[in-house]
Amino acid sequence: MSAKKSESTDVCDSQLDLLARPNDRSRCHMRALAGFVFFILVATGAFCVCVVIYFTGGYREMINRYDPETVSGERSDCLRLASQGYKELCEKCPAPNTSLKGLHMKRQAEPCLPLIDYSASSTPSFNIQQTPTVTPKLTNYRIPTSLYPTHYNIEIQTYIAGDNSANFFFKGHVKIWLRCDEPSDNVTLHLNGLTVDYSSLGFYSKDLDHSSPNYTDWSADKKRNFFILNLDDFTEAGKTYVIEMSYTSPFSKELNGLYLSSYKGKNKIHYQAVTQFQPTDARKTFPCFDEPAIKSTFNVTLVRPSGFTSISNMPLINNSTTLVEEGVTYVKDVYAQTKKMSTYLLAFVVSDFSYIQTTTKDGVLCRAWARQEEVSNTAYALNITTQGLAFFEELFGVSFPLPKLDMIALPDFAAAGMENWGLMTFR
Repeated sequence: MSAKKSESTDVCDSQLDLLARPNDRSRCHMRALAGFVFFILVATGAFCVCVVIYFTGGYREMINRYDPETVSGERSDCLRLASQGYKELCEKCPAPNTSLKGLHMKRQAEPCLPLIDYSASSTPSFNIQQTPTVTPKLTNYRIPTSLYPTHYNIEIQTYIAGDNSANFFFKGHVKIWLRCDEPSDNVTLHLNGLTVDYSSLGFYSKDLDHSSPNYTDWSADKKRNFFILNLDDFTEAGKTYVIEMSYTSPFSKELNGLYLSSYKGKNKIHYQAVTQFQPTDARKTFPCFDEPAIKSTFNVTLVRPSGFTSISNMPLINNSTTLVEEGVTYVKDVYAQTKKMSTYLLAFVVSDFSYIQTTTKDGVLCRAWARQEEVSNTAYALNITTQGLAFFEELFGVSFPLPKLDMIALPDFAAAGMENWGLMTFR
């Protein structure tokens, strides 16, 4: 039965195959025709695309991409063209006659084409970017010493009366005697943060010699805190000259230079004007030659409100002069001349502090200063100071060279202590 069924199936398949052959040849003919038509359509489409690209300018842009009229102003295009070795990018940007590597490096450092600004106008304007210049690093901060300072007269008035510390400031006047060791056509000194009254500026010979040079103008080197007074002629070696000027300044906001210290009392805040000049901050308080190796003598006058007291390196010798400004009475405290010393050792304090005192066996006056409610706590420190001073004088066989030694405990002080000559300051 299955054999008959299989035979019947084969016969049917054969008959179907014979019936299908004419139609199969027709189908193959149709497939070839469709392929030919499809190829014609694709070729026609490609041709149309090329025509469209050509007449819309894309192809011409590709051909003329390096023409001066069509080169893009974008820096990225410029860099790309340079890196591909094109020697002449456009008439506005001729490439140097260098190797490809050198050209590429130059194009990275400098923009090749000007940047075009199309804003607000149909006419392009060109902003040519400048190559930043590199400022050479300073290697010498030392001040010239052709003119060497031998002596200073310094007068400083502190405006610290009242309760509004925002209005506090100080003003000063300095006169410096300069020994000319070598001829110079300028005077260079240190100054930092001071506002100079240029109408007060003067330079002249100590002997008032009319043939001495006059100053013509000034300049500043802010990196080195130099104030440079230019002269119309050279100074003469061996002569002594004088420079002087007045100035004003706010108190320093840091714990150096001349700054404000304060403490809270029972009913108000009490302010003090305090100095800390080590290592090179005297220049924030008065124009000077502010290097430790340069040593001079100093005469200091402090003008302070009448309710305050001032102290400095040397003993007070006069306070008889008074003046009144805006209803406030000020007293001039004049101090004895210092020994020869560096600017960073100069010191003074204007405060409402009290003190206790004693004297060493050699007659050196020692005082310990503190705010009134704490001054009794300084007795131990004062006792140790006098004993220590006598001990070291005997040990080294050298007498203390100053007539007095003050010590003051400050509310605001950056260091643990400072060895100002004749006025030691502590926190």
